[in-house]
Amino acid sequence: MPIFLTKPIFSLVSTGIILLPIVASSAYGVANTYTDSKSSSNIDNPAFSTGELQSQAGANNCFYYDNLDLTANEFISKCCKGSIRQRFPGQFLTTTLEFIDTARAIDRDAKTAYKLLNDGRFRK
Repeated sequence: MPIFLTKPIFSLVSTGIILLPIVASSAYGVANTYTDSKSSSNIDNPAFSTGELQSQAGANNCFYYDNLDLTANEFISKCCKGSIRQRFPGQFLTTTLEFIDTARAIDRDAKTAYKLLNDGRFRK
């Protein structure tokens, strides 16, 4: 007598016959897909250390929200063209990007600074 599953897809997933990817989003809405496959993981690979991964990620990373700990002056030097300094509000050059992001709801100059730092026209 054949066995019929009452909820076939749920039963196959719960028994592990079908592997579905698990999607988790990061703090900034970027989706990452994880599977149970060890071949795609670099965790057990001794060639990849935490320092190497961080240096690879931060080498050319000019996303605003990945650099919240930098001051505006450091971020401009690293990621923006020099012409941004003509329009950038000077009082925000020594503040962190996190402060500018928080203050933009209240201060008009902070909003200008935020917009200039995220404008593609001024990226290197």
